[in-house]
Amino acid sequence: MRLRVKFTKTGPMRFTSHLDIMRYFQKALRRADINVSLSEGFSPHMLMSFALPLPLGMSSTGEYFDVDVKDAPASDEMIRRLNEQMCEDITVLSVIKIPEDKANKCMSLVTGADYSVTLADGGKFDEEIFADGIQRFMAQDKIMAVKKTKRNEELTDIKPFIYSFYISEDLKTIHLRAGAGSVGHLRSDLVMNSLFEFLGLDAEKYELSSQRDELLSGKPEHFVPLYKMGEVMY
Repeated sequence: MRLRVKFTKTGPMRFTSHLDIMRYFQKALRRADINVSLSEGFSPHMLMSFALPLPLGMSSTGEYFDVDVKDAPASDEMIRRLNEQMCEDITVLSVIKIPEDKANKCMSLVTGADYSVTLADGGKFDEEIFADGIQRFMAQDKIMAVKKTKRNEELTDIKPFIYSFYISEDLKTIHLRAGAGSVGHLRSDLVMNSLFEFLGLDAEKYELSSQRDELLSGKPEHFVPLYKMGEVMY
């Protein structure tokens, strides 16, 4: 049986590395008395995989990992057991049962992500600058930016991977939906830096707080959050 767990990562825990988060949940699963399946061989390990590593320092309300188990309690009970082992900055939000084939692993399903950007002091963005500025930014035929790859840096048109980009009516939050995963991955900070450069603003003078809200699968015209790609256990 394979389960998908959705969790948050906020507060000081956002500075915890991806590897340490993996170890954290391995210990939590043991303490919660979840009957996790182990690999075979001389060095058995839990059969689990995480969706998309979160940039260090960014908070999230939509992180995921898949784990194979021999059996499991109902979803509500498993959420309760896991949250009893969590610190206050990590909360398990959902547990669903998913198909066990390779094509349904969360790490290979991610094609998009939702982000929100706010001012660290909770204030409002300037309406005249940002509301109009984001529209003009997106109205460009191309949005050229330097993307870093594993081998080098490339000047790339990132506009095809920005699926939506707008500011909330209360001017407190900038919302971004962008490509993610193995193909067309686009970091939110690259988009924001490109916006500030377009507007002629010094990004360092703005203390921004970024959060990843959700991980998505499918095509832009029909994205599905990863937590909806399975069934709740009763």
